[in-house]
Amino acid sequence: MGLASICISGGEPLIFPELKDIVDAIGPRRFVISMDTNGWLLTEDKVKWLVDIGVDRIHLSIDGLENCHDEFRGATGSWKRCVQALKYCKEYGLGVIINIVATKSLINSGELIRQLDFIAQFGEHASIIHAKPTGAFEDYKDEICDTKDIEYIQSLQGKYNISTHLSPNYGYEFGCLCFKRHFSITAHGDVLPCPWIPISMGNIFDEDLETIVKRGLNMKWFSYDCKFSCQSGNKDTFFYKHIMPQIEKADTYPADWKKIDWFLK
Repeated sequence: MGLASICISGGEPLIFPELKDIVDAIGPRRFVISMDTNGWLLTEDKVKWLVDIGVDRIHLSIDGLENCHDEFRGATGSWKRCVQALKYCKEYGLGVIINIVATKSLINSGELIRQLDFIAQFGEHASIIHAKPTGAFEDYKDEICDTKDIEYIQSLQGKYNISTHLSPNYGYEFGCLCFKRHFSITAHGDVLPCPWIPISMGNIFDEDLETIVKRGLNMKWFSYDCKFSCQSGNKDTFFYKHIMPQIEKADTYPADWKKIDWFLK
């Protein structure tokens, strides 16, 4: 299928007692293996250990400068741990992408620019992820970006070493990357278009993965012909206004794709 990279997410993977077993099962010789982390447990010894077991890269969440990040994470000292971890990663050769969750507040306050100016000294690429109305932001929908915000973020490319899920990917313009360049598999086997669209397109314990991915690509929302903006992270889209509310009211989590009105049309 051309699958080349697998990212272990969570929660926080560094608290998984079986993390090495997961990495071994994926196979460091077969795939590029990355891991999401909030950086709290990313000590010098842990960085060395991740390199030793075959993790190629971490996606380190840093959301603003010190006060903003620590308030967002609800943990004093979190930002300092992340900054120190960047130095350990450089020393021991662990790849890094800095994940930044873009919210209206981060943009309007100028905090996003200040953060990008600060992290430039580390020479690491930053992935700007539009806030989605799920998880931590389920009760803070006023922080979700609109088209104007997203266009502003896209304009920062070139000046800063950043990309978003709407950026050209290996020379191709995909728009939303769901199924075309990424998808998510939950611990229970449900295959989601992305981590922030909790619609199960099928379960790998019931069907083979290729069948499920092709099902997703055959839907207009995720097909190669579709050049939509970020489906769940732009409050101006039809998907955000009409499909995301149905997901919230679904009788299962993730929602069953067959039960989402408008999704099939």
